[in-house]
Amino acid sequence: MSGMPPPPVEALDLVLLAGNARSPNEFAFTVLNRSVAVVRYDRATLWRLGPHPAPQAISGPDPLGERSPFVASWTALVEAMRSQTTGGLLNRDAFNPPTMWDDKWDETAGLSALWLPLPERNAAFLFERWGEDEFSHSEAAALIDLVEAYNMVWPGTKKQPLRRIRRGLAPLAVAAVIVALLLLVRLPLRVVAPCEVTARTPYLVAAPMDGVIDEVVVRPGQRVEAGEALARYDSRMMEEDLNVTRRQVEVVEAELSAARARGFSEPRYRGDIALLEARLEAETARLEALEARYARRTVTAARAGLVQLDDARAWRGRPVATGQAILSLVDPNASRLTIWLPQDDRIDIDPDRPVRVHLHALGGTAREARLTYVSSFAQPTPDGIYAFQAEAEWLGDQPPPPLGLRGSASLYGEDASLGYWLFRRPMAWLRRWVGL
Repeated sequence: MSGMPPPPVEALDLVLLAGNARSPNEFAFTVLNRSVAVVRYDRATLWRLGPHPAPQAISGPDPLGERSPFVASWTALVEAMRSQTTGGLLNRDAFNPPTMWDDKWDETAGLSALWLPLPERNAAFLFERWGEDEFSHSEAAALIDLVEAYNMVWPGTKKQPLRRIRRGLAPLAVAAVIVALLLLVRLPLRVVAPCEVTARTPYLVAAPMDGVIDEVVVRPGQRVEAGEALARYDSRMMEEDLNVTRRQVEVVEAELSAARARGFSEPRYRGDIALLEARLEAETARLEALEARYARRTVTAARAGLVQLDDARAWRGRPVATGQAILSLVDPNASRLTIWLPQDDRIDIDPDRPVRVHLHALGGTAREARLTYVSSFAQPTPDGIYAFQAEAEWLGDQPPPPLGLRGSASLYGEDASLGYWLFRRPMAWLRRWVGL
């Protein structure tokens, strides 16, 4: 048995139960009737060998005396094969004449028999299976190991205490079960990552021109309508430039009128008229540009939505460049989930498995979402760490949760063994620690 795997827990329990038998009859009953839990058979018999073989016990409720046809037929067969000192599966060639086997085959509509002699006990076990389903080699090996274990706890044998048997076999059985579970049980890889409810299509409000922001007149979360004021530029410099340019236009217009009046009487002034007209045209264009810029000193909403803004007071007196983002307008009914996958948890995500979302503000309520995007490069998160950004769309008919809520999202990858599932993180830490 040294080359065989440790016995299963059922076999170990049977050996311990048989070893605790208070009499040979109880031992035989346990062996013949309980061993079927390890390998299925239809009948088991314990034979006493010697010059005149005879059955000692049989499985089932019927006593041997009421089964005289069985005793007579099998006794002849046992006498024919009692010279075999090694156990194994029986076939037609083991009997002389072979018709003895044929009779048993016809009687049971197909027969598979396992003969396991114990010469030192002057006994043998016979296991039968009827029908077309024969004993396999693995089943035969299991019964051989089981009978050898029974031999160790045979009644009247000076044997080790059962506690020592349990102490020797139980750890091996438990270790075998644990290894089998770690290798055979498969679970989907799961990654739990922080997430936030964000707007699906935010409208970015950018600075329409260079300047200094005087005030942002809306607050975060405020709902605004199209055309409503959002922010105002500091217009003092604009008004000063506008007044200076207007005066400059008036001066050029006066000089042009004077040059035209003098040009009627003095031809030498006529050349100044074209110059002044060009100058007036330039100053007028500059005035129109300043007036248009002054008209844009108030930034208005191009569409309705909720204001997304960190701190309105932080914009007071801040210079901005054309196109610089000031705030965003979002639709509260069009949200999505933004997920930040830590770099160590970047596994192959299964897009067909829904993402389970637990938002902190909603307690134990869980939502489901469908993964739509995972970035290929890590980038800084709002918390200042590098992670892979992922996006998901909500599933189900429930209304979307409020924007800005944070929580945790569970994403699932391919199935992996229980051992890898449990030790993936420790192995990754160990590889980093040893530099492999």
